[in-house]
Amino acid sequence: MDLTFEQLEEQIGGNEDMVRLVRVLKGKFNFLCSSLEEKDQKIRTLEAKIDDFQQKFADDVHLINNEIVDLKERVLNSEMYNSKDTLIIQNPPLSDRNGDITGQVIEFLNHTLGSKLSKQDIKACHYLGKPGESAIIIKFIYFAHKNFLWRSKKALKGVQNPNNGKPIFLTERLPKVCRELQVEARNLGIKTVTNNCEVQVLCPKKEGNGVLFRPIHTMKELELVKENALKFNPPSSNYGIRGTKRPEREKSSGSGYTPENKQKAMQQQYDENMVNTE
Repeated sequence: MDLTFEQLEEQIGGNEDMVRLVRVLKGKFNFLCSSLEEKDQKIRTLEAKIDDFQQKFADDVHLINNEIVDLKERVLNSEMYNSKDTLIIQNPPLSDRNGDITGQVIEFLNHTLGSKLSKQDIKACHYLGKPGESAIIIKFIYFAHKNFLWRSKKALKGVQNPNNGKPIFLTERLPKVCRELQVEARNLGIKTVTNNCEVQVLCPKKEGNGVLFRPIHTMKELELVKENALKFNPPSSNYGIRGTKRPEREKSSGSGYTPENKQKAMQQQYDENMVNTE
């Protein structure tokens, strides 16, 4: 049976020594209880502070992550903006690799793609990497020059460098994030194209007829389109995919469509853009 100190004193009331001992034990017990209560209060206060700190830490981490995402987006937009007027010529046919690189590149582009470039239209032109390597980067004064050449790049199909017999082609200068996205997509077996320094994944349209070019900017976006993109097995009639041909169109009774007409229209638009920038 549990007894209180008061009940215990009553039972041993005739023994003063025992009563004094019980009272001493009672005092120590009350002191210990008070100390434990005080320590318990301190522990609860500390736990509350820890909870506040954890919440503040989580809020700070969330804020920092948002700032990092925003900073990455700003860096990407800046890189894309700075690269939009830039092209890379892979395996350029230079007769003198140590001579006037800019002049030789301009001559090749004007002759092959029908542009009307001069040195005044070029901001920078140099080897990409060490001198003599098989790629040249060219930065234009006006975006219209780059855009015309990029839209005309199919004219390079089948064109080879007479010095080594390898194909000549144009690529865009992609920001680091976009290059990593493109490499990852290709490693997954996903077909990609680029346009204005933006990576686009080729997916089938919902109705099952045609191609949908879906822009991606992050690995998460690539993961979201991966399943649909991997279903894509383009037939030979799909246009715009390497190794495929555009179907022949029937000529109308009017002006009709021909590759020559398209090239003329592009040339006319190019000339108008150049007049507007002067």
